[in-house]
Amino acid sequence: MGRIGGDEFAAVLPGVGSAEALAVAERIRNKSEERSMKWIAGKSIRFTLSIGVCDSSDVSPQAGEMLKCADRAMYEAKRKSRNCCDGVAA
Repeated sequence: MGRIGGDEFAAVLPGVGSAEALAVAERIRNKSEERSMKWIAGKSIRFTLSIGVCDSSDVSPQAGEMLKCADRAMYEAKRKSRNCCDGVAA
């Protein structure tokens, strides 16, 4: 797992298929949704995540192609409703 840039991160899950990867992404999203951060004047803010999942069987297993596929899936999740997970084929 690592930071790609800005507020984007990537995780590689070797040997994990699309359905299981989506389940992992959903668990991460749910856990982040449970947390909040104290802000100015005692107010707190909650976190939301839009997560895109790409299976290596969907595209060439090269890192660049996998990231592009996952990025498309993330933007699809944002388009749908934000704070959700999505898997999109290449």
